[in-house]
Amino acid sequence: MNKIKNHNSNLEAIILAGGLGTRLASKLNGTPKCLASINNKPFIDRILNQLESNNITNICFATGHLSNQIEEYILNKKHFNIKTRISKENEPLGTGGALKLAIKSSTKENFIVLNGDTFFDINLEEVITNKENSSVIVTAKLEKSCRYGIVKYGPQNRIISFVEKSEESHVDVNSGIYLFNKSILNYMPNDIFSLERETFPKMIQNKALYGVKQVGSFIDIGTPEDLELAKRIIP
Repeated sequence: MNKIKNHNSNLEAIILAGGLGTRLASKLNGTPKCLASINNKPFIDRILNQLESNNITNICFATGHLSNQIEEYILNKKHFNIKTRISKENEPLGTGGALKLAIKSSTKENFIVLNGDTFFDINLEEVITNKENSSVIVTAKLEKSCRYGIVKYGPQNRIISFVEKSEESHVDVNSGIYLFNKSILNYMPNDIFSLERETFPKMIQNKALYGVKQVGSFIDIGTPEDLELAKRIIP
């Protein structure tokens, strides 16, 4: 197993920000989800601040829908320590296809992948430093799974399955934060595919996918209800 190196010069954060935001269309008024206004600040600000405070300064935005607005945001955003680039899909490629495009166009070897519409308040640098496996899902501990798939662990923190919608309590769910290196490309089929439905099952079959359990405030703005909740709990 390859250890993910904590050399920031060879690590890139990839923010998946190309979703259509269909469920939030009435709330966003033509704005990308990651730029949704939360108490007068774009949601993505919280993610960028977290990356910067954890010494992760190479950042790629994997964009598609409304990419021009994200590009304009990056141009106007002053983060002196952050280097940004855009990986733009010309047609919807799915979560897997968008990530594959971003990785193939990167000069880095190691990646931390985040969703542009979720925030998990944890120490990212510590997670990266202490991981021994090349492919890792960071899981969040929740009271109930709600609309999230439950992650089932096996020996040595290996992930053995995902369970959709369960009545279980105190569960580990996929936080949408992943640690990969370029070997992940071996599990990526075509150019249009789902990371969750097509890549992860192959990795589980080959015993190549691991997890790390984390506890922290988990925020998802993927639905109108959760967007309003985020406005109430984020300062």
